[in-house]
Amino acid sequence: MKRRDAFPAVGELIVGTITTVNPYSAAVRLEEYDRFGMIHISEVSSRWVRDIREFAKENQRCVCKVIKVDEEQGHINLSLKRVSKEEYDRKMSDYKSEEKAEKILEDIGKKFDKNLDQMYEEVGFLLQDNFGSLFKAFKISLKDKKLLIKKGLDEKFTEAIVQAAADVFQDSEIEIKCKLNLTSPKPDGIIAIRKALMEAEKEGVEVRYISAPVYMVKLTGTDPKKTEKKIKAVADAITASVEKSGGDASYEFVY
Repeated sequence: MKRRDAFPAVGELIVGTITTVNPYSAAVRLEEYDRFGMIHISEVSSRWVRDIREFAKENQRCVCKVIKVDEEQGHINLSLKRVSKEEYDRKMSDYKSEEKAEKILEDIGKKFDKNLDQMYEEVGFLLQDNFGSLFKAFKISLKDKKLLIKKGLDEKFTEAIVQAAADVFQDSEIEIKCKLNLTSPKPDGIIAIRKALMEAEKEGVEVRYISAPVYMVKLTGTDPKKTEKKIKAVADAITASVEKSGGDASYEFVY
């Protein structure tokens, strides 16, 4: 797995492999970066630790949180105890998805007589910079390949990605998110907004409050075009309902 950035950011979750366990620390190879980090014994568990090997073993795959980065010294301090089970599960799922996407990138490169390193330079890093990950970019290509071209990806690579992604992801679910801005100066404005969102939930979309006045709706499905069409219809209905009650509403898709 490759990333352009030389160092992870503080607070970032990373997947690593423990390479060496010492009495008071463990060395970790960062799988997404060409670097090593260190877990101090005080960061392996929230409870008292008598023996670090109870929690850290050589060759163990783990999810750590970055708590300190010293780029001048090349030091990266990590924590196991600050990673919740939910964060662990989400990060491992994302990592496995990215492994799958990297394999697709490598296979595409063979069609153009390019190795994986060359494909990262010409395609991979650009997609990571613009979409956050290869996996997200490949998913997006199925419903909006023009967006990849708009972000600077060569059309020949875009077409290859769309074809490969369709073969791999055709039966898997895709998640589409839409961010809404909903406001109303009316005394009963919040009631009107809540009613519009409750109606949306009846259509099978998940509604989540972010922070006033932002809300998020998301929908999963196996057909990207139908899923996007449905969530757009729901977002249109929400905005129309809020505007009809005297409020202001707008939305945008989140990629």
